[in-house]
Amino acid sequence: MESYESQLGMFNNFSKELQEKTLKATLDNFDVLDDSVDQMAEMWKTGNNEQLLVLINSFSDDEEYNKAMLTDRNIGMTERSMVT
Repeated sequence: MESYESQLGMFNNFSKELQEKTLKATLDNFDVLDDSVDQMAEMWKTGNNEQLLVLINSFSDDEEYNKAMLTDRNIGMTERSMVT
């Protein structure tokens, strides 16, 4: 539902401080990121919405990050899926 370009563009639109913070967090947690993605996919496939929400909300407490990654991104994906 998202292109590679749209994902990178989202990060490019973060403030410089958030870009640095996100990059550092990614590097610090690189060894567990694959597991998190697998867990999210499994929760989504099995309809485990409560656990999925808890996991997603644990990623960041930064308002700018959450707005871009969760709110705005979900609205954009919803709008695109309604068009196709």
